[in-house]
Amino acid sequence: MYGYRDAVDVAITSVQAGVTDYNGAIRRTMKAAAQDGLRVKYPNSGLTRRLDSAVRQNVLDGVRAVNNDVLRQLGNEYGADGVEISAHALCATDHLPYQGLQFSNREFEELQNSLDRPFGMWNCKHTIFPIILGVSEPAHDADELRMYRENSNAEIEIGGRKMTRYEWTQEQRRIETAVRAQKDIAIAAKASGDDFARREAQAHINDLQARYDKVSNAAGLDAQHERMGVAGFRAVKTEAQLAISKLNRTTTSDNVSINATVHVFDRMKERGVSVDDVVDALTKPLLIGKIKIDGQGRQSKQYIGEKATAAVNPDNGNIVSTWPTSTKRAAKLKEALKEQ
Repeated sequence: MYGYRDAVDVAITSVQAGVTDYNGAIRRTMKAAAQDGLRVKYPNSGLTRRLDSAVRQNVLDGVRAVNNDVLRQLGNEYGADGVEISAHALCATDHLPYQGLQFSNREFEELQNSLDRPFGMWNCKHTIFPIILGVSEPAHDADELRMYRENSNAEIEIGGRKMTRYEWTQEQRRIETAVRAQKDIAIAAKASGDDFARREAQAHINDLQARYDKVSNAAGLDAQHERMGVAGFRAVKTEAQLAISKLNRTTTSDNVSINATVHVFDRMKERGVSVDDVVDALTKPLLIGKIKIDGQGRQSKQYIGEKATAAVNPDNGNIVSTWPTSTKRAAKLKEALKEQ
């Protein structure tokens, strides 16, 4: 509430001072309020967190806490005198030295008290299994645990930044949160009838999702797009996305399934070629050229339409390039077709 009041106060001051007009002030206020969203304030630290992030963590932590407590009670029933901490890939640095190991109950209690983030709390994914020391065999051998450590600590450079693979998972989480914030902005903008702000938010979403996919692929991480979900959000497709989608639903007259990219869309825009003209060339060509092979061994053939020509790799359907068909050439080809 205080964040909202502050945003409104800034908007009033900005309009009064002549820094911006009413529409600009309203847009900035809506954006600030939506981006912050509902937040949870932690009294001890004073820090705040988006409500959706806090709820997600608390639900997951709560389920794990219940499971660990059930295991602890079962251990008490059969006289367990120790625990084994589960092990998983991409473990946080503070828990990495201890995962997969066995401890007596007393040793584990001392360990828990020494950690800033005890096992089982604050987004910890580990399970604490009760064991009988000297009887229960470890679930993971030394080689497996070493592999987990190496996998988590492996340094990967992406876009000039070098971080461990685990640290890149935290970058994934930051991007997911940023996407949810932009989706909140888009929803608020739509409700207020601000189409400019809505499309601006969608552009940010597209950029963030592209970075997310780049990080996930380069670091060898699982992409979890469902973590970006926000109830009530519907994506606004850009001109490029609509064009690429239409091209990718196209099959040429000689049965080649088309695969278009943003690069092709950019070439089309630069050369004044419309999507409909390219689709027409691919599906109803005046002439299909012979296959050509470039210096790198890549194949392509031209589909010459009345208004556009597209060069396509017949092996994978990639559109290599496209350009306008000259009026003179189109006229000659149409004349030749009449004479056939």
